[in-house]
Amino acid sequence: MKTTKKRIIALIAVLLAVSGVFAGFRIYQSYLRQITGQEWFEKQDKYIEEMKTYADGMDDIFALYLSKSISDEDFLNHLTILKNELSIMKAAYEDVKDEHPVKTGSHTYSSKKGCEAVEGCYEILNQILDMASVKENYADIETLGYKYLAYQQNIIDNLANYMAAKEIMESENN
Repeated sequence: MKTTKKRIIALIAVLLAVSGVFAGFRIYQSYLRQITGQEWFEKQDKYIEEMKTYADGMDDIFALYLSKSISDEDFLNHLTILKNELSIMKAAYEDVKDEHPVKTGSHTYSSKKGCEAVEGCYEILNQILDMASVKENYADIETLGYKYLAYQQNIIDNLANYMAAKEIMESENN
């Protein structure tokens, strides 16, 4: 009986030790994948370009609808497609962000502000699509147009923050 208890305790101790080694190895791997705030900021160009292309397509859909060239049904169908595309873009962005966590304390004010601007653009694009999907908004074309312009101004503000951060980062590197 005593040897069985000893074996169980020894087995538990071995399992805990293996689990500890495994957890330590995973933490170490995560540490090795970390990048600096500046390195993460440099990766943002890709996402900004992707969003510009996306926003151009969204502008076309809104222009067609606001000029009454497409029906409510077509507009809503296009919004659904745009939502799906944005979800895919945001998921890909989050996957890369998870793959390469930013080292704590490695962001400068500029790199942090620039990265926040990119995430802000994703949020605003999503808010536009949510707003436009509500019947009282898309049913009143004039109101929809004004709200769309207001959201576009928010995107412009975020892009201005991104561009300012990029200029500062470039001047610091030269």
